[in-house]
Amino acid sequence: MNTSFWNFPKSCKYDVLTEERHVHLIHGALCDPQTKLEKVDHDFLMYGDEEALLVKKPNSAPLRLALHLYSALVYLLAR
Repeated sequence: MNTSFWNFPKSCKYDVLTEERHVHLIHGALCDPQTKLEKVDHDFLMYGDEEALLVKKPNSAPLRLALHLYSALVYLLAR
């Protein structure tokens, strides 16, 4: 059975993610092939078919690099 990261429970209150508190959620979203990612100013918007999460200004260089590379890959594959 293949479950998607984006199947949140109805009571879920995720909206804005920060690196300090939600790195496990950011990692889970990036591991899901349904995840799409866009850069918005200094933040990143991750979304599935019906849900979206804002990753607020990642501080660490490895996470910033991973998000930039993932968003570039999503952009290139969509073309």
